[in-house]
Amino acid sequence: MHRAIKTFILLWIFFAELHAIDFSLRDKFARAQVGDYIVTEQDKNYSILLIKDKQDQLITFEEISFPENSIQPKKTSWQTYLNQQAPQHSSWILFEMSLLTGEIIECYSISQRSWITFEDMEHFLSKFFCLPFAEVESKDRKRVRPPPKDHEDDHRSLWAPPLFIEGKKKEKPLFSVHRAKWTQDGSLLSNCNIEMFFYEDDPLYPFPIWIEVNNGHYGFKIRAQDTGRGLQSPYQRAMPKRPPLVAGGFTWYKESLEIPIKCPSYAKTFNVEMIDISEPYFRRIPVPHELIHTDKKELYMLKFSKQALQEKLKNGHRYRLSMIPAKQNAVCIESEESFLLP
Repeated sequence: MHRAIKTFILLWIFFAELHAIDFSLRDKFARAQVGDYIVTEQDKNYSILLIKDKQDQLITFEEISFPENSIQPKKTSWQTYLNQQAPQHSSWILFEMSLLTGEIIECYSISQRSWITFEDMEHFLSKFFCLPFAEVESKDRKRVRPPPKDHEDDHRSLWAPPLFIEGKKKEKPLFSVHRAKWTQDGSLLSNCNIEMFFYEDDPLYPFPIWIEVNNGHYGFKIRAQDTGRGLQSPYQRAMPKRPPLVAGGFTWYKESLEIPIKCPSYAKTFNVEMIDISEPYFRRIPVPHELIHTDKKELYMLKFSKQALQEKLKNGHRYRLSMIPAKQNAVCIESEESFLLP
């Protein structure tokens, strides 16, 4: 859970609007480039987070994590490391998100070759999405060395994290700092101050160089070990998409047949047919239907008019449900359960 919080702090800030400045990070990320990346260190693990794809108001992030003792980051070419399939990586994940809303559309583990349930992560993301951030003025920023005595002028320099760009240390980089406060909600982040540093000399670079979270009792820091552009993922395929699935049994009502369906938001449009398994060639019959969203995320009810089924299907024949997603024509989902007309 701790790691999910930290990862999604990084992801959320790309979309949240900052108050007291004249642009939003959502707009800034719309101008970011595929291949922008950051390497962070947290809990004795390194993570490479890069923009894999960006199109149609969707942005895909790729995160590769590995133990800190498995690599020497200052001597490592990240492109070579990825081209070698990230040796000794502990996780390799894709996140697809909406540039319009910040909603997580899909989450897939390349290393496990399976989709990931992301309800908990999305909760933190949506909470961060609502936090009001403001730019910190210079007089309120952290400085190096102890403060001067009373009535003495403060000539201390502003504190700044180190910045590495493609393995080379940047001398005296300039940063803008932004701050928010987490609400008192009983979570680990309750009442935490969240402070982020952004590289001022490259306004189009979207990632924060330093994140610090603290409420006096709980805190952590996320720092950039390296930053850069033009990193190419060896995973060249698009984000794998989940097909809709039959989520329960068929239920007949007085005027309808209802079938529970679980499907992601991008797969709500599909062709529906009934397969006549009583005939030798399994004839497929298109049938009109209605898709009704339930109060549970991704759970829908596929509803068929009994009258329409009686007009299209034959009494005494047994049928199975078939669904073909509109954007996944190579995928066909068939129900295990079959039914007879009542």
